[in-house]
Amino acid sequence: MKKKIAISLAIALIIIAAISAKYFYFQNQPTSENTNITNTNNESPIDTNTETSSNNPTIAAGAEIYVAPSGNDNSGNGSLTNPLKTIAKAIELAEPGNKIVLRTGTYPENELRIREPDITIMSKDGEWGIIQKALPKGEDDYDSAIYFDVDAHRGRLSRVEVIGGFYAISTETKWEWGNANDRKGTSDLIIEKSKIHGSGRDAIKIKPESDNIQILDNEIYDTGKTESRSDCNAEAIDNVNGDNMTVKGNYIHDICSNGVYAKGGAIKAIIENNIIENVGGMGIGVGFDTSPEFFDLKVNPNYYENLNGIVRNNFIKNTGLAGIGLYASKDALVENNTIQDVANGNDHAAIYFGVTLQDYDDKAKRPANINPTIRNNIVSQSNKITQPTIGIRFANEINGLSALQGGVNMSGNCYYQAGSAFSFFDNRPGIEIENGSFAQWKSHIKSDTDSLEADPKLGTDHLPAAGSACTGKGYRKA
Repeated sequence: MKKKIAISLAIALIIIAAISAKYFYFQNQPTSENTNITNTNNESPIDTNTETSSNNPTIAAGAEIYVAPSGNDNSGNGSLTNPLKTIAKAIELAEPGNKIVLRTGTYPENELRIREPDITIMSKDGEWGIIQKALPKGEDDYDSAIYFDVDAHRGRLSRVEVIGGFYAISTETKWEWGNANDRKGTSDLIIEKSKIHGSGRDAIKIKPESDNIQILDNEIYDTGKTESRSDCNAEAIDNVNGDNMTVKGNYIHDICSNGVYAKGGAIKAIIENNIIENVGGMGIGVGFDTSPEFFDLKVNPNYYENLNGIVRNNFIKNTGLAGIGLYASKDALVENNTIQDVANGNDHAAIYFGVTLQDYDDKAKRPANINPTIRNNIVSQSNKITQPTIGIRFANEINGLSALQGGVNMSGNCYYQAGSAFSFFDNRPGIEIENGSFAQWKSHIKSDTDSLEADPKLGTDHLPAAGSACTGKGYRKA
C-alpha cells in the first residue's frame, strides 16, 4: 500500500514539474514589443515607436503635450522632458483644451485627424515644427495633412509648417450625411502665422457650413503638386458655403489656380490686407461657380454665390485671370485694393463680372451680380497686358446669362494702362460696348465719375509714389 502511494506521489510531482516548465517557457518568450519580427513577405519590422503604441499616459485637462523628433511614443508621457514622438499619438491622447506643442524638426505623418474640440497644435516658442504628409498616391487618396473632423470646433494651428496632402488643411461637414436639420461643418477654427504649401490640390479647403474660420498672417504657396499646370484646380483657399470667413494678413503666392474665393452662398466673407501674386487664375473671387446641392436655400433661395462679401486693402499682382472677379454676388464691397499686371493670360479683365453655370442644373437660378460697390482701388497695367480694365460678360448658354443686373456703385478709383488707355467691354444684349473708353465707361454705367486715369508710379512697397494723383487710394500697409 505504501509503495502505491509513493508511486502516485512521484507521478504527481512529475506532472506538476512539466506544467511549471511549460508556463515558464511561454512567459519568457520575446514579443513584438521588445524584438523585431522577421517575416517571409519582405515587410518592414514592426516599429514600436509610432502611434500604434499601447502607451496611454494620463494628460491633465488644459495641459501642454510636447512632441519632439527625439521623443518616444512608448515611454514618453508628453512632458517637456519626456516628449512623445508623433503628433498622431498626441492627438490620440488629447482632450478638449489641450495644446500639442512641437519641438523643432520635421514630423512625417499620415493624415492627422482631429476629432475633439478646442485642440491647438503649435510650435514651441522660438522653435519651428514641420508637419509633412505624402502627396496622394492615386485617384482614391484624398487624405489631407491636417483634417478637422465635424466636432473639432475651435481648433487652432499656430506657427507650424504644413506640407503635402490632397489638401494641406481641410474641414469636414455633415452637409451630405442625410439629416437636413444637422448639416454643420467644423467651425470657429484659427489658422495663423504658419506656412502651408506643397499640397496636391487646395492648400486650405473649407467645406459647407464650416463657419467663422480665421486664416491670419500665413504664407500659402505652391499648390497643385498633382495637377496639370495647364488645367488645374488647386486654390490657396477654397471656401464653399462657409459663412463669416476672415482671410487677413496672408502672403499668397505661386498658386496653380485661384488665390482665394468664397462661393456656394458664402455670407460675409472678409478678405483683407493680403498680398497675392503669381497666380494662375483669379487673385480673388467674390463668388465663383458651385454645384447646386451645396447651397443653403433656406437663407439663399436665389443661389447667390456670395452675399455681403468684402474685399479690401489687398495687393494683387501677376494673375492669369482677373485680379478680382465677381460671380453671382450680392451687395459686394471691393475697396482700397491695388491690382497690378493681372489678366495676363489673355482672358477676363482686371476687374471682371463673370457668370456662373451651376452645373447647368434646371433648379439653379444662376443670378447676375447685383448692387456691387467698387471704390478707391488702383488698377495699374504694364504695356504687356492687352486685356481690358473692366469687363462685364454675357453668356448665351441656358437662354442667356448676364453677369450684372443694374448698375455698379463706383467711385474714387485710379486706372492706368501703360502704352494705351483704359478700356472696357460690356457684352449684355442691347447695351454692348467693346473696347470702350474711360469717358464712355462713366457715361455707360452712370457712375465712377470722380475716378481718374493716372500713373500711380507704384513702388516696391506697392504704394503710389509721393505726389502721385493716386495717393490715398489702393492698398495700404496694415
